[in-house]
Parts: sequence; C-alpha cells; structure tokens
Amino acid sequence: MYLEEGFYLYINYDIINHIKFQTIRVPFEISKGRLIESSCIWDYEDDYTIVYQNSTPIINDIRNYREAEIISELNKLNTSYCVSSSTGTFDSVKDEFVKLDLNCGQVYKNIYRPLLTGKIIKHQNDLQDDFPEKIDYIDIPILDHQDYYTQLNQLELLLDELYDVFKVIAPCRENLSCFGNKIRNILILACTEIDSIMKRILEQNEIKAKKKFYTTNDYIKLSQPLRLNDYSLSLYRFEELGVFNPFIDWNSQNPTLSLPWYNDYNTVKHDRNACFHLANLKNAINSIISLSIIIISQYGYRNDLWKEKAGKVIKVNTEPKWSIRELYVPRRKGENFSSINFPFNCSKQ
Repeated sequence: MYLEEGFYLYINYDIINHIKFQTIRVPFEISKGRLIESSCIWDYEDDYTIVYQNSTPIINDIRNYREAEIISELNKLNTSYCVSSSTGTFDSVKDEFVKLDLNCGQVYKNIYRPLLTGKIIKHQNDLQDDFPEKIDYIDIPILDHQDYYTQLNQLELLLDELYDVFKVIAPCRENLSCFGNKIRNILILACTEIDSIMKRILEQNEIKAKKKFYTTNDYIKLSQPLRLNDYSLSLYRFEELGVFNPFIDWNSQNPTLSLPWYNDYNTVKHDRNACFHLANLKNAINSIISLSIIIISQYGYRNDLWKEKAGKVIKVNTEPKWSIRELYVPRRKGENFSSINFPFNCSKQ
C-alpha cells in the first residue's frame, strides 16, 4: 500500500444515525518509506505537547505491505476496543488512515490552527465526523512575540479609547448611530491597523498585490484560511450591545461593499464633511471587533498574553470548528516549529 510522506492517524470508526463516531488508535509518521510510531505527550519542562517517536520503525518499507498487514501491525500497538459498543457492533467497525495537512512542527505563517494533543488522541469517541471537541483545543507557542505584542497593544489602546466614548455616550443599541470626531478616530485607527496586519500576512506568505497597493481585492484571500466569518465576539461588560460578526458576509464578488463598516471607513476617510455620520459607534465597534478577530485568527486566544490584554474585555462567542486534518502537529522532541507558506492557490476563495 502506498502512503505519502507525512503524519497520520490510524482511526477506527462506525457510522450510526449518519454520525461518524471515531476513535484514534495510533498516531504515526511515514518518513523515507518507514512507518514510525508517534505519541503526543505533554512535556512539563517545555510546557507544550511534544511528539515522541520510537527510534525503531514499526515497518521499514511500507511499499512491501498491504493495507490489512499495516493495520495488523498497528493493532499490536493498541489493543483497546476501537469504538464504544454503544455505537454499534464490532463487525460494523471500519478502519481508516487520516493524513494531517502538515507534518510534525510545521505551521502556516500567521495562520492559526489548534494543536493536536494527547488528550484529543486518547478520548474515546470524542471525535465525531472528523471534528475534535472545542474544549480540547490548545494553542501553539507564540512564534513572533514582538508582532503579537504590537498588535495586542494597539487593540488595548483602541479599547481604552472606546471606553472613554462610553463615559459620555451610553453603550446601548439606541446609541449605535451616534457619531463624532473621537469615534471617527477610533474607526480610522482600527481599520488602518487591519490594513497593516492583512498586508503583512499576505507579504509573509509571498502573495503579491494585484495592483500597486494591497486592497480588499487582495485581503479577501485571507477570509477562508483565517476562517474570519466563523468568529463572533462581544464585549463582556456591554453584552446588551449584541454579538458582532463583522466578516459574516465578506465575499470576493464585492470585497469592499460586503464589509459595510470597512466601506464606511473608506468613505468617511475621504469625505468627512459629507459623510461624517458614517463615523458612528456601530462602525467603530465593528472595526475593533474585526481587529480582535484578525489577531485571534493568527495566534488564538488560549494564551496568557490574550488573557492579560483583551480576554477580560472581549468574549469569544463562536469560533471555527477544526477538522482533525487541519490541526497542527506538535514538534518533535528537540526541534522547533517551522513556518511555511499557506497554499493560497489551492484554497477556495
């Protein structure tokens, strides 16, 4: 049986009532034609999950093995019952090899994915239809502390400005149409920061602008990789303002008009006198929430820096569900994470 180089999970599954119940049996890597057993173990010295691998391959040349023979060898490593008896009968259980998108220690540049952990691997039947439970998500270590600090500091300053506005304008739905110079400044600063971050992500992934400058025609490429429309946030102290999902309708057909708050920012930036009313509280909040989503979609929010800077103010109401294939695989013991370009040309826009 031919298996490409990469990191795999040997999985047993059964389908009951159209739900695929899955149990991860053995993680393994195919390297130079060899099958190497792996395990994701929490390293207390490192404070993160590490991939440990046996020095002796289970199979030295995968090309000489049929699928049934590979499964037989893997079953010797984990003899526990494959899928809970409550989901069906033993005869109905099937086997599959799931190849993860990236190998050990590989991550996309400034694009967030949760980390594969031993907890996810060991939970019986917590994997349903290829999706782990969100409660088991953890973030990878921050690889660019300076960039993360800078983005969080800017968000923190904008939140302070917004709270100053709330001291004179009551934060309620009836006042979302209120506008003024301070609100305009928040809108422009937040959107300028969003422009800067999106441009940087594209540049880091070696995506050039379609024209002389980066615009929403370029930024829309980030929508799917960052899963921006799957996030919705609110403000903890002012949840009566509602839940904000500013990227929900963003699309490539109308990359600017489908972001009303961003389109209004462009309009009021170029014609303050005629369009001053667009510098309103609703647009300002949407711009800050959008900046928050872009930061989270790069670094996650299950880390101490987010909790310190924004976690007490901003509530994550919804976030993407990540399939098991999309999770980042921990780095091998003694190695570092390596950043690679996201395959934009292969993603759906």
